[in-house]
Amino acid sequence: LSGIIPFNIGDMDNLKYLRLDNNFLSGEIPFGIGNLTKLRRLYLLNNDLSGQIPENICNLYENDLGPQFSFSAYFNNNNLCPGTSGSYPACIPESHLGYQHCSP
Repeated sequence: LSGIIPFNIGDMDNLKYLRLDNNFLSGEIPFGIGNLTKLRRLYLLNNDLSGQIPENICNLYENDLGPQFSFSAYFNNNNLCPGTSGSYPACIPESHLGYQHCSP
């Protein structure tokens, strides 16, 4: 796949798993992705995504879906930059960020 992640992806209320890893996606991660309250796994590894990871992604880590349904997101090997605070969202484990070639 190539192109951008659609800005209205946050409208997919019942989405539980989103695997977009190992593609040629570019552009920013849409803010609406943090509205996917049923999302359990998000794989965006190995793309050409840029910009910042939306802070509201942390809302998904806080959803009470039960321990077997905890949320995880993977962003390794993109061009994502730290936020205005100078860091990535605190909820994301460093191992799920991996290498980022940040070019603001």
